[in-house]
Amino acid sequence: MSANLNETKKGLSLVGRTGLTSTIIVERLEKLAGDSMTDKAGFSEIRKKAGILLESYKTQSDNWSSLPAEMKPVDLFKSKQNIIVIGEPASGKTMKLSIRYGAVYSYEEPVSLSLHLARIFPRTDLFVKAEKTGFSTLESADVQWRRDLFDNLVACCFFPENVKELPFDLELELDVRERDPFHFLLDSRGLHIPCDYSAHERRLLGPFLEPAPSFPLPAPLASGAPRPTVETLVVLACWIHEHLEYERRDEGEPFAPAETLRRGKGSCRDFGPLLAEVLRRNGVAARLASGFVWEGDKAAEDRRAGSALHAWVEAYLPGAGWIGLDPTNGVFCDHHFVTTAVGLDHRDISPVAGTYFGNTFIPSTLAARLEVRKA
Repeated sequence: MSANLNETKKGLSLVGRTGLTSTIIVERLEKLAGDSMTDKAGFSEIRKKAGILLESYKTQSDNWSSLPAEMKPVDLFKSKQNIIVIGEPASGKTMKLSIRYGAVYSYEEPVSLSLHLARIFPRTDLFVKAEKTGFSTLESADVQWRRDLFDNLVACCFFPENVKELPFDLELELDVRERDPFHFLLDSRGLHIPCDYSAHERRLLGPFLEPAPSFPLPAPLASGAPRPTVETLVVLACWIHEHLEYERRDEGEPFAPAETLRRGKGSCRDFGPLLAEVLRRNGVAARLASGFVWEGDKAAEDRRAGSALHAWVEAYLPGAGWIGLDPTNGVFCDHHFVTTAVGLDHRDISPVAGTYFGNTFIPSTLAARLEVRKA
C-alpha cells in the first residue's frame, strides 16, 4: 500500500459524523490521495467503502447491523466509535498578512466627543498570531484597554478636547496558519438541524437562540423537518449569496432581516443579521462577527471584502463549537478571515462606536481606507 494511501486512511479518521453526501467525502479523499498515488485499486476500495458508509449513515443513523462486517466503521477506521469522515489534516503552512486600516470622522464644526470604543484587534488563537500591532488616535486621548462581554479586545478612547477631526489608525502584521473550515467533529446531538443542545448549553446560548419577531422566510430558509447539519448550513449561506444582490454601504445602521429580504439586496452588514436570524429560526445558535478578509487570490470583480471591514456569522454546533459562515460570499470561514469582534447583534461588533455631545445636529463625514495584503 502506497504512502499516499496510508495518508488517505489517516485523513479518514480526523473529522466526522456530519452526514455529508458521499460526493463531498470522496472529493476530500481524492484531494488527500493526490495524483501521484500508485495504489489505485486500494484507494478505490476505500473510496467505495466511504461512500457506502456515508449513504448508510444518512439512511440508518447509528444502526450498522445490516452492513457487511468488513465495512463497519470499527473495522474500516480501526476505531471504537462510529465515525464518518470529512476534512483533512492541517497542513501547518502559514502566511503573513499585512493590514493597514484608517478612518477619519470629520465634523463641520468642533465637537465634544463621547467615549469611543474601537473593536478592530484580532482575536488571536492557534491560527492567528499578531507579530505587530500599532494603534493610534488623537494625541491627547486617554486610551484604556478592556475585554468586553464577548472577550473582544476593545480600545476605550476618552477625548478631553473639542475637535473637528477624529482619526483612528491601525497597523497589523499577522502570522496566519492555514485552516480547513470543515475540519471538525460533530457530536451526535449536532448531526441534524435543529441541534439538540444540552440543558447547560441552552442556558448559556439562550440569547443566541432567540429569534426576532416572526416574519415570513423564503421556503429554502424556513425551518422544517430535521436536516443534515453541514449540508443545511451550506444551503442557507449559499442561498443568500446567490439570491440577494450585493451592495457596498459603509455607513448607516444595518437593515432588519425582513427589510433585506424585501429589498432583495444588501451589504455584508445586512446579510449577517439575516443569516443569524435564519439560523436561530432553524434551531441553531448564532452570533455576528466582524473583521478583515484577505481576497488576494480572487479576481478583482469577485472581491467583496478586501477594501472594507467585513461582517459574517458564527454558528455554535455541538462538538464543533463556533463555526464561521459568510453569506456574502456563500462560504465557510477559513484562514482568509481574521475575526476582530463577535457579539449578539451589530452593536456588539461595530468597529468604532461613539458619538458627540450637543443640542444640535452637526453634519459629519467618514473617510475610511483598508489594505489587506499578503506579505
